[in-house]
Amino acid sequence: MIVRLTVFAVLVAASAPSAAQQAPSVAPDATAIIARHVAAIGGAKALEPVASMRASGALAMPAQGITGTVEISAARPNKTLLKAEIAGIGKLESGFDGERGWTVDPIMGPSLLAGKQLDQARFDSVFESTFLDASRYTSLTAAGIEPFDGRQAHRVNAVNALGDTSAEYFDVGTGLHAGSVSTRETAMGPVEVTSLVRDYRKVGGTLQAHQLVQKMMGVEQVITIQRFEFDTVSAETFAMPPAVKALIK
Repeated sequence: MIVRLTVFAVLVAASAPSAAQQAPSVAPDATAIIARHVAAIGGAKALEPVASMRASGALAMPAQGITGTVEISAARPNKTLLKAEIAGIGKLESGFDGERGWTVDPIMGPSLLAGKQLDQARFDSVFESTFLDASRYTSLTAAGIEPFDGRQAHRVNAVNALGDTSAEYFDVGTGLHAGSVSTRETAMGPVEVTSLVRDYRKVGGTLQAHQLVQKMMGVEQVITIQRFEFDTVSAETFAMPPAVKALIK
């Protein structure tokens, strides 16, 4: 989920524990590839007792010399909030309260999500969306092994319930999700996004990625997670900002 929530900061700047299983000896299907990842991060039940989570850390765009901070909150069943403060740009916010989605930034101001952007925000905000639950996809197909982020990775071609396609990659050695290449709907139209997921570490009963890299529109954003918290996020966290509420007619 955290990986899929970080596109917003890039756009503005540009304007869980198990030991990894042994690599399988025969070519696995998509279900087996995804199941191996789930087992490696701690199992499907690892997050069942968790009602909310918050991740915070540093944000950087090295080529542009931009630095900042980021905080990402999520709660069951489908509430999310990303807040970033970027030096020289200001404070950015992107949220979904279970019904409505919005963005706030110092360049474009407040806005309500609509159409495809709202659909994608609703889909991404499901608390356990990183598990690639087959019930949320119309197609999950293994497509061989290829290089990805400097390692060999199983590729799974995914088509979700919205009709969006993505290539999902899983490290051959560890089974862990290594990242994806997908197309995201933005205010500037469809944009291809490459997401890299790195540095998994034990947090509570799960493995969590501590470095998230996104590349889009010639910009590379690096998020380094410094702190994870479980069950500390209040319901008020996801309240729509007054400036966005004022847009509702």
